[in-house]
Amino acid sequence: MRIAVIDGQGGGIGSTVIRKIYEAHGEAFEVWA
Repeated sequence: MRIAVIDGQGGGIGSTVIRKIYEAHGEAFEVWA
């Protein structure tokens, strides 16, 4: 499964979302940022 993370606000929200996805599901997802 692929997940796209689009973060235009700054402040690291996108990286936080990506980190939480990997913590919850491991490498089962391909994240596009």
